[in-house]
Amino acid sequence: AAYQAISAGQKTENAVAFAGQATKLAAAGFTSSASAVDILTTALNAYGMSADAAGHVSDVLLTTQNLGKTSVDELASSMGRVIPLASAYGVSIENLSSVLAVLTANGIDTAEASTYAKSMLNELGSTGSNVAKVLKAQTGQSFADLMASGKSLGDVLQVLYDSVGGDSTRFNGLWSSVEAGTAALSLASSGAGRFNEVLGQMQADSKLTESAYKTMTDTMAHKMDALKTNAQNLGIALFDAVGGKLTILVDGGLRNGTDIFKALALGADGVLIGRPFVTMVYGGGAQGPGVLVKKLQAELADTMAMCGAHSLAEIRRDMLFGY
Repeated sequence: AAYQAISAGQKTENAVAFAGQATKLAAAGFTSSASAVDILTTALNAYGMSADAAGHVSDVLLTTQNLGKTSVDELASSMGRVIPLASAYGVSIENLSSVLAVLTANGIDTAEASTYAKSMLNELGSTGSNVAKVLKAQTGQSFADLMASGKSLGDVLQVLYDSVGGDSTRFNGLWSSVEAGTAALSLASSGAGRFNEVLGQMQADSKLTESAYKTMTDTMAHKMDALKTNAQNLGIALFDAVGGKLTILVDGGLRNGTDIFKALALGADGVLIGRPFVTMVYGGGAQGPGVLVKKLQAELADTMAMCGAHSLAEIRRDMLFGY
């Protein structure tokens, strides 16, 4: 992740901290580290932000996920196509994310929402478009000027909606493309108040990524510990149930004498080892298997000596730490 961040334009001295933030976003947003790095670097580079802003951008993305019907993974796949245009017209990452949150909450697919938003911004920002002319007539300012003055996209769309008396059909007719009209009407129908409420949550210093990451890792760690304990208990119960009645042979992942000792201590009568012998034959020829057997014997003997077992029969489960 750090190398990817550097390749995407982040300074080397910031790469480790940035990669850490991307990792947290990936865990909390159910996406890969690569996707998290990609969306974060795209946003930071487009808006000219420093690496210090990565935490806030992560919070904005997670807020979009929580308020809309989308995920950080879906946003990472499509949002990058509209971020540069939004930045060029002075539309903040919070405003853009509010657009996607509302559109997806209204039932529009994330990829389509990004395409529709891009078409809408293109028309709003083009001085020759119909909606740009209406905005100029109503406010005396261009779309970029309104954004620079602190107006939200919700405020801008409300101006256009009011210019046609709140008539949805006439409002839709202001736009030259179906995509732009669909996005604008969906947002305007929700009202500027709803949009600005969402925007307020985007702008808040929520520390959402940190709290979500902590919850995720705590939960995952607890579940993994419980799974490990259950697996160990099940294995012990099985050994206890069939011990002395069946010959128990353990196979899989045994690579040294210590592994053999653990298997015997847990109740196995013997172990099966295959792959290491193949490797030794390949590298050592006919003498290879013999060398491996002596190595395993020596490692097992050393482990037994350190645990106080003078024979195989003296190997006990309580010699293993944690049992």
